[in-house]
Amino acid sequence: MTARAWNSTLPQRRKPLRAKTVLRAGDKPLRRRKPLWAAAPDVTASAGPTRVKKAGPKTAGAAGTGKNSGDTSFPPAVRAAIRKRAGNCCEACGIDLGDEGGQIQHRLARKSGGRRGAMRLLLRSVVNGALECGTPETGCHGLCESRDRDMHEAGFWLKEGQHPADVPILWHGRSGGARLWLTDDGGYSEYSPAARGEAA
Repeated sequence: MTARAWNSTLPQRRKPLRAKTVLRAGDKPLRRRKPLWAAAPDVTASAGPTRVKKAGPKTAGAAGTGKNSGDTSFPPAVRAAIRKRAGNCCEACGIDLGDEGGQIQHRLARKSGGRRGAMRLLLRSVVNGALECGTPETGCHGLCESRDRDMHEAGFWLKEGQHPADVPILWHGRSGGARLWLTDDGGYSEYSPAARGEAA
């Protein structure tokens, strides 16, 4: 038995593994049968001019039309309405975020349901967004992205089948907070949509 190269607790092999390929002095070096990546095409040898696609920012087309009709990010007007509603504070914990701080969380995840028609409009609506501190890895936003149970109970992330307008949020929960429903006009309500419908 040969000495172990390191302090291993695994049993030692009785017979050493045999190498499939034995290289000897003077042998040709081994070559790959297939390259790791395809070689870049020779541009100088091309017959004619090539068309290059310009990569520009994605812009949302008209609702339900155009190439970007599946876009589920919040439009600028909706982002502004959510920030105005929140008063530039994290809606979950209440800390001040300033004019540009924090991120807007999709309460109902973008992957929930379809990306066209009514579902697309719902995913991009004011009631589906909440201004939160942190990033997808930190702060209240990070807790939502990691599917924290308390943040779900507070209404800041929803499961498939839940409607954002029907589920209240625990507004400024760290300081006691209040259960409030988000409204389509970019505000809060102490009453559920059903109760508001009965009162109207």
